[in-house]
Amino acid sequence: MTVSLPSPEAGATAPSRREDWLAWWLTKNYAQNPWVKYLIDHREIYILPLLNPDGHELSQRANANGVDLNRNYDYDWSSSEGAPASGPFTEVETQCLRGLIEEHQFLSAVSWHAGTHGIYYAWGDYIHATSASDPSPDNAIYYQMAQLMSREAGDYGAGYYEYGICNDLLYPCHGAFEDWAYAAHVLYGTINGTVYTLAPEGYAGAGI
Repeated sequence: MTVSLPSPEAGATAPSRREDWLAWWLTKNYAQNPWVKYLIDHREIYILPLLNPDGHELSQRANANGVDLNRNYDYDWSSSEGAPASGPFTEVETQCLRGLIEEHQFLSAVSWHAGTHGIYYAWGDYIHATSASDPSPDNAIYYQMAQLMSREAGDYGAGYYEYGICNDLLYPCHGAFEDWAYAAHVLYGTINGTVYTLAPEGYAGAGI
């Protein structure tokens, strides 16, 4: 389902949930949907069906070590969240995802969560949690893409997905995947990552 470089790469991950349905949907629609066929033929798509198998098995947010994986990244990490982790990237799950992100020049990534219905983008951390919006350098692009995603997703039963800066619409947090992935792409000199958080209707799992 992938093609060789230099096709643009896109990643999708569920930090503590499953999204194998996405692979099923892409393969199911490949022969009948020209847009899906174009994506598969001209993009490298990486799908992580499950990053937290412990949490899935135990029906909890944290992994077997009691660590919230979506508070275990090193951008704006704090010991106040994700206990009992002694530092960022202490868990093998986040170490593996870090390796994948650093190995590839992803153009975009989607992180799926439950607990709300929306499309959120950087920033969502305390560094940028000011009294007014503190947009990222790529905020205009984020806004346009999130607007398009919401429109194309359609009405999920209670309206369209809201979209905007995570700090404005939700809340800031320490050590989360989304801001780390965006900042890491900038720091490593790759193309700026476009990382969204999207919670579809009926998608079981822990909150953001």
